[in-house]
Amino acid sequence: MIRISFFFLLLFVLSEMISTAQATEFVRTKGRMSDTDFYRAVSCAAPPGGECQRRILRWSKDKRGDITVGIWRIDDGYPSKSRRIAMAALLNAIEEINGVGSSVQLRLVDDRTPDIKVMLIDGAIAREATSDGTLKDFALLDGAGGMARVYSGRKRGIIDRAEVMLTNDLPDNTINSVMLEEVIQSLGLLTDIHNRYYAKRSIFSEIGSRVTRLKGQDAKTLLLHYPAN
Repeated sequence: MIRISFFFLLLFVLSEMISTAQATEFVRTKGRMSDTDFYRAVSCAAPPGGECQRRILRWSKDKRGDITVGIWRIDDGYPSKSRRIAMAALLNAIEEINGVGSSVQLRLVDDRTPDIKVMLIDGAIAREATSDGTLKDFALLDGAGGMARVYSGRKRGIIDRAEVMLTNDLPDNTINSVMLEEVIQSLGLLTDIHNRYYAKRSIFSEIGSRVTRLKGQDAKTLLLHYPAN
């Protein structure tokens, strides 16, 4: 009986964890989307006019006004210059997210237990994890230099903690944009949009983006997900 209970408990934990692989999925669309379709694509992977393909996830109302974030891990092989750029990028991400006016407010901390743990990892990403021991626990996917994953707690649909990972594969001139994307995805907006219209307009563009500001539909999406108090 104990073994059966443990098995079902394990299944529950696994079902409540949103993995890095899921964070890289995208919805294919064409042209400018309505604000509603854009939000539903990003928040629950719904195609325009279609049904959600993923549960909507949010930080709890009593937590979202003070979500702590900090650099939790820096591998020795992560270049010093890139570390400085990553820290500046994290500060920019916090400022951009806090400046939208949603009910989410991020706070930078230097302790070892932030709600959102940022990791600067030494190693290349390979299919089915990697032979590099520093990455094997994260199951990162081919071609990605940054990942976010979130974990649900006991309450269904409520984020309990999150992790953001950037590898030293990233060119320095992309760190600012990637950091912003992964931090905002750690708030539950996990799906990218594959649409050329958004390539230079949205942080959620799957085709590639150098966006470093939250504005337009990106800002509206954060406000829809976390309405102002």
